[in-house]
Amino acid sequence: MAFDGCKPENRASILFHHAVVAKVCAIHTHSYSIAGIELEVQFKSVKYLRLRITPSGTVQVSAPWKTSWAEIDNFVQQHQGWIKAKQAELAARPAPAVAEFTDGETHYLWGRAYALATHAKPDVMTDESAGRLWLPDVDRTQRSQALQRFFHQQMQSRLVLMLEHWCPKMGVSINKCSIKSMKTRWGSCNIKQRRINLSLELAQKPPACLEMVLVHELVHLFERGHNPRFYRLMDYFLPDWRVAEMQLKHSPGVCFKTGLFRPGNFEEP
Repeated sequence: MAFDGCKPENRASILFHHAVVAKVCAIHTHSYSIAGIELEVQFKSVKYLRLRITPSGTVQVSAPWKTSWAEIDNFVQQHQGWIKAKQAELAARPAPAVAEFTDGETHYLWGRAYALATHAKPDVMTDESAGRLWLPDVDRTQRSQALQRFFHQQMQSRLVLMLEHWCPKMGVSINKCSIKSMKTRWGSCNIKQRRINLSLELAQKPPACLEMVLVHELVHLFERGHNPRFYRLMDYFLPDWRVAEMQLKHSPGVCFKTGLFRPGNFEEP
């Protein structure tokens, strides 16, 4: 739904609707245009206005539920210079590169960069001192599969310990926790079946990111939607979760679903 040129009285009614449904809705997203800038405005449970530009070029504004459209207008206009500079930087970026999993290519394990190298052994190995990640000397598809299996093992080892810590601490139990290659999500929770899915890409991020996403999905066992109660529970169980969320957004990595390197978002300072 577009709101460019929306009358003040109509904007007010929309805002009132947001306030009324805030406790039962997760996020309300609207398309909006200010000074020639196309935006995606998300009304959600946050304390302050935030601005970001995603790798796809989408300009997103996160706004507290009771924010007026005039406040959003002023906020965006104050950041026009930053938006245009980042849009120009994004336009100058080369197209996302295809991961070839070849010697010298940079990949990440738990937030640390490693240079790939191949060897005659069938196993994936790390050399911490040299910052190398050794893959078997096979074709590209098999190298990718070997790295994915290695990441899966790495995540599984950490998840066992994290689940042993967080399930008793939060007073919850789950029937299954699966690791999958996902294109657009970091995790999901099937509340009825008490099953959690986590993205294999999390093995590339700092460990705090995996912990944050796990706790996020476990909190859904208490609260289905991303409403104020959900975020209060996140604050209670993991007070620094927003720091990990920021790391997750900015950390580079490979999407195994597409085989492309994935850059981070631009966040306004």
